[in-house]
Amino acid sequence: MAAGACLGSIGLFAAVEGSQFELGNLMSVGPGVLPILLGVVMIGFGIFIGIEKSSPEGELTAPLKALAGIFGSLLAFAVLIRSAGLVPATFALVLIAGFAEARFRPVPLLVTAAVLSVFSYLIFIKALGLPFVPFVGLD
Repeated sequence: MAAGACLGSIGLFAAVEGSQFELGNLMSVGPGVLPILLGVVMIGFGIFIGIEKSSPEGELTAPLKALAGIFGSLLAFAVLIRSAGLVPATFALVLIAGFAEARFRPVPLLVTAAVLSVFSYLIFIKALGLPFVPFVGLD
């Protein structure tokens, strides 16, 4: 139930923060639509997880290593996106989240982090033209 409550509260935060931005219309979607939609979906998943896991059939506990890896990776991304740039933030996100895996394999993890960092650069900066800085200080 705690995981459902955490997910729901993060979703609620995203929806409330997203509502402060312009929504736009169907032809020109504003910057507030995505956070609101993702927040509502996260709230729904949080409710689903809370209801499903509250049944007394069996207690499932989340491994502490997995929780720390996932939340740590999100925190690292949030901190690094402005201070280091999109590519290092994505690399750190994948690398830290990979530590949550039960069977840690460093080479595939480093390759995955590198490939996803390059793809994030190509998709978000080159293809979509979003105003992200790939590397801070290398302008």
